[in-house]
Amino acid sequence: MGSLEVVLGKRVAKPLFKNADDIGGAGSNVVKGSDNVAEGTGKFAPDENGFYGTKGLGGSHTRNLPGGDNAAQDLMKELTQGATKIEQKGNVTIAHMPDGQRVVYRPISSSDGTPVVEIHGKGAIKEQKIHFVD
Repeated sequence: MGSLEVVLGKRVAKPLFKNADDIGGAGSNVVKGSDNVAEGTGKFAPDENGFYGTKGLGGSHTRNLPGGDNAAQDLMKELTQGATKIEQKGNVTIAHMPDGQRVVYRPISSSDGTPVVEIHGKGAIKEQKIHFVD
């Protein structure tokens, strides 16, 4: 289950990143300046409108991608290369990007229980909530 463990029938998250040094590093595609991600460097790519995956039930800003928690963690790590600050608040990981955007990872969304990566604020990545369905 990736960084999740089963405790009394509930999924409980372990911290995704221990500190900002866990993102990027030697040999990675760390992006400097105001850009959040280096286009085409990872395994995830947005469509021509800037959205990842397919439209979900919550409108055009709610998206679905396959892969469950492992894929959610992979996208989070990919999108947060070059983050200026990483916060762990309970089960939620929040990355603050140089352009002011926040990228949030939740192992369990409140709407449908799937792992979710949320992009908040105006910046290099279109605002959206990406649910990772199995």
